[in-house]
Amino acid sequence: MEVTYFRARRDGPESAMESAVARQIGLLSPPARHPVWAAGSLPVGAGMPDLLVTWYDPRVRDLAPADPLSTVILGYLRLAGRARLETISQRIGQTNDRVSHCLKALTNARIVSQDGTLFSVRQQWRRILSQVVSIEAKVTDWQKAAAQAARNRIFAHRSFVALPRATALRVRKEAPFRKLGLGLLSVDANDGVAIVRNAPLRQPRVWAYYYQIALVVAQYSGGGNNALHSATKRGRS
Repeated sequence: MEVTYFRARRDGPESAMESAVARQIGLLSPPARHPVWAAGSLPVGAGMPDLLVTWYDPRVRDLAPADPLSTVILGYLRLAGRARLETISQRIGQTNDRVSHCLKALTNARIVSQDGTLFSVRQQWRRILSQVVSIEAKVTDWQKAAAQAARNRIFAHRSFVALPRATALRVRKEAPFRKLGLGLLSVDANDGVAIVRNAPLRQPRVWAYYYQIALVVAQYSGGGNNALHSATKRGRS
């Protein structure tokens, strides 16, 4: 499949592993009926996962013209349930005027609903990305990959580490994978990919990052923006 890269790639064994995983995304059991979009080195919060894969409701593209502040508002409402304009402004540290402008646009786009003075995220937009999966690929330093994968859990439903097959089989019972709920993928010499340890499905911890990803999907999944696109059929950038 095609991966949209957000920084230039360097040829090497780790980029080859990423490409091998991207070619076999179907192993990660995508939700039925939803299209898939993949990004490489997408900045999310303080992180930048090697691969980020998401299955999304096509209606996500309605978010494309939104002010980036909207992702913070949606994240707060997703957590709070319902809130008044003044409460939202206070909690996210923005002026009433700016928040009101964003809420009006989100309401007109039928992303947010208004009941009197209360605003809430519409039901379909609570799962507009049906699943977000992050993957960190490393050839040698599996501990560093596991630490990065653990941080990715704040925005991903499932977080994986991809390692060479021999390394993956050797470390599959190590504490980070057992205790932190990280998945483990093995990549063999022929670029075959297998799930050594599956990652349990969990809710993201920071909903603002979830909607930040949704905004990027809205802007790039239709192919209208210029990113560094890489067809991964041959595993090269």
